[in-house]
Amino acid sequence: MPLAKSDAVRIEITPGLTSAERVQTFLDIGQITDYNGFDRDMIKNDLKLISAVPGEVVFELTVQAAHTNLLGVMHGGCVATVFDICTGIALIPIAREGFWQNLGLTRSLNVTYFRPSPEGATVVITSTVVMAGKNLATIRGVITDKADGKVCSTAEHLKFNDNAVGSKL
Repeated sequence: MPLAKSDAVRIEITPGLTSAERVQTFLDIGQITDYNGFDRDMIKNDLKLISAVPGEVVFELTVQAAHTNLLGVMHGGCVATVFDICTGIALIPIAREGFWQNLGLTRSLNVTYFRPSPEGATVVITSTVVMAGKNLATIRGVITDKADGKVCSTAEHLKFNDNAVGSKL
């Protein structure tokens, strides 16, 4: 059954679902008929969930032409978008009623680039929740090249829980 756009960011707290099932439910955002955001295709088609446990979610992504710049490597803005999506999703396995159920809002996203990812390369995105309190969370992201395991880029994503009790956003 198609979801409404307004329901997309609210994580369903369904008893009995594994962390991976909770994340996959969110990734099914592609089923939302009225959502045409710029990240829809990446969420729906490009990101492949590898594993999810409380505190860590791992994805794979094969760099497509649409992800690249004129040099044929993943565009820096695309890398930042990948981190924004994947590190935010890392909160899903720990979300509960009123606690990161809306995945919060980005306060800052700091990305460091070490080496490029060319078109056709497969990268692994590991997102680790460093800390998640009532109002603030810090998530670390690392993109590595699947072929050689070398780090391509890292991120520190700071989030604000806009659904926290007493939040005055």
